[in-house]
Amino acid sequence: METIKEQYIRFINMCDELDYRNAEILLKDIIVDVISQNDIRLEIEKTAESQDTFDYTGKIINAKNIEDIAIVLKISKGKLSINRISSLLVQALTYNIKNVVLISNNELTVQAKKTANQFSNKANINFQVFGKEELDKWFSRYDNENQFIYDKTVHEIIKETSRQLAKVLAQNPEQFMEIEWRDLERIIATVFSDFGYNVELTPAAKDGGKDVIVWYRGESYIIEIKHWNNKNKVGAHYITEFLQVVIRENRKIGLYLSSSGYTSNAFEALSKIEKRKLRYGDKVSMFSLLKMYERFNNGIYIPVNDLEDIMGKISKDIF
Repeated sequence: METIKEQYIRFINMCDELDYRNAEILLKDIIVDVISQNDIRLEIEKTAESQDTFDYTGKIINAKNIEDIAIVLKISKGKLSINRISSLLVQALTYNIKNVVLISNNELTVQAKKTANQFSNKANINFQVFGKEELDKWFSRYDNENQFIYDKTVHEIIKETSRQLAKVLAQNPEQFMEIEWRDLERIIATVFSDFGYNVELTPAAKDGGKDVIVWYRGESYIIEIKHWNNKNKVGAHYITEFLQVVIRENRKIGLYLSSSGYTSNAFEALSKIEKRKLRYGDKVSMFSLLKMYERFNNGIYIPVNDLEDIMGKISKDIF
């Protein structure tokens, strides 16, 4: 039986041989196999030939949710046009489809990626565009499908455990408060690491007022995570201490995440400069991040390159 990576290599060979029709059929089958993992099922069917919209439509089904999805496979010699992306957005809005995946076997222009991301944000649609580069990155994670657990280091095992916990929490938010605080810190660090950023998880003790450090384009960002019971909310004292660390260490931005929320006066005394340096979020914010990560792992979400844009999606500004 072929592995997922072997099937993808066969798809690439078909494209090289200009066998686009069979390449499309094979890629559709691969996508169904990849997404239909981890208690998630993808059910799609071919649309009518007369429709110049989506190639396949259907549903993503798991134990908690059922979401509509539309898939377009642009497997040919031709480049992907901006007009094609625009028309797909209009169709998604018309049919109220929240997940749209557009895949091309060719490289995508920077403008095409930018347009897709802008449309996704403005229309509140999970609109993902995969070109050759994104496909190669997606399927590279299957390079070591047959690697056994005893071949991994302790660090790799811990990281894999964090990935599994992230999946469980994304599908079962009611279990969020059952997770230990250190495990939650590891989960958040793993998510940003898997998104492609350089990440450091600070020691459990003497962390210097920050739990996770993320580097992006020569700048550093820090994340502080408080996982307390609902009765204990983060107050002004903790926010002030955190901002002192952000400013003293010359960090670009600090993201504060509290599963129990904040007191009513937590942000009242902040200056304009401090407000520009701070983003904050709660349990809902962390759940949003985990859902984003779940979609990423199932191949229907590519996190944008801009770290601040990701932070903006899951947190709040103070103005």
